[in-house]
Amino acid sequence: MNLLEKKIENRIKILIYFLLIIASIDILLTFFDKSVVGNLKHFGDAELYFCALQKYAANLNPYGNMDCFGKTAMHFQYTPLSLVLLYPLNFFDLSAYKYFWILIELLSIVAIFIYSKKIFKFDTNAFILCLFILFSFGGTGWSGFLSGNISVILSAVILFGIYKLTKNKVLPYIMTIIFASIFKPYLLIFFLSGFVIYKNNFFKYIFKSLIFLIFIHFICFYFNQDLYLNYLKIINISTTNFFYTNFGSGIGLIGLGNGLFNKFQLLNSNYITPQFIQIFWLTIVFIFSLTFIFYINDPNNKRKLCYSLILASFLNPYLMNYDLYICIISIVYLSENSLLYKNKTFNKLFSLCLLIFITTIHDKFACLFLLSLILFLFFMNSFQNKKTRIS
Repeated sequence: MNLLEKKIENRIKILIYFLLIIASIDILLTFFDKSVVGNLKHFGDAELYFCALQKYAANLNPYGNMDCFGKTAMHFQYTPLSLVLLYPLNFFDLSAYKYFWILIELLSIVAIFIYSKKIFKFDTNAFILCLFILFSFGGTGWSGFLSGNISVILSAVILFGIYKLTKNKVLPYIMTIIFASIFKPYLLIFFLSGFVIYKNNFFKYIFKSLIFLIFIHFICFYFNQDLYLNYLKIINISTTNFFYTNFGSGIGLIGLGNGLFNKFQLLNSNYITPQFIQIFWLTIVFIFSLTFIFYINDPNNKRKLCYSLILASFLNPYLMNYDLYICIISIVYLSENSLLYKNKTFNKLFSLCLLIFITTIHDKFACLFLLSLILFLFFMNSFQNKKTRIS
């Protein structure tokens, strides 16, 4: 009977992989039709970074209008310290910069694949794993690469740090999270993974890391206060209803909150709505993080590490298509391992449903829904096991 069930499971997986390959080919053909035959341009975010660097080098406001290559309503929204780190790229001309940036992003995708394999030791075929990374949820990884957003690079950096963490090398892990947070401060949430290995002792590392991060930002602020004030101004603008209406705010919790509040006209105020949503997000981060740190005891560190990455992705307030590499990798790993400990049949069924979902569902908020479902089952199962152990 077990052999028969295994054969059925393998046949279903082959069908899923076939659908994934078909979807991948369709996405690539669409890209060829619109971008190679047509004139659809890509790597717009990379151009935005280059424009900000040019303005920064010319002592102009890099958080103002990004009109270097034509009129655009987009703005540079990363910290002033990120401009310092990216400054050497200013010595390229635009054409050389684009080629260099594309090369770095390609290497980052390769690094994402390599380090995910090293961390989780996948049973999934390497080619199929690559397709999942790039073409799950309707090609989010592929569109993320084409956007030119730095999140592709930051995902590779974070996974390198996670790999070092699994080898009990805490300093490289901490430095990678700090590096990522210099561009996107909310990526500090990936410090959650440190508690998987170091338990409550990791608090001392977080404290030292935050002190170091505050110190280097203070030094940068001391020498260029106007730059930081302009940065805070653009961040404030990005939290308004006006910004959401024109640009959206991602597929994360804040994006979902903005969408719901605008759809149903709740707290219809340009100020109250964003503030309420931010408080809601901070409350969710506080509750989920403390619950994960203090109440979740999973003897399988690799599985708990996987859930920490899913939780960090779920708590990303401005989750976008180019932020999904790490959570997709984690979902694929869960499909190979038991999600619920007691019912093996349900485990297998749910694992197959995970793969079917990320292969066939292309809805905007599909990933957030799946992450929330996985976390709900994980927390419920953990609490039930804890009650069983106590009784």
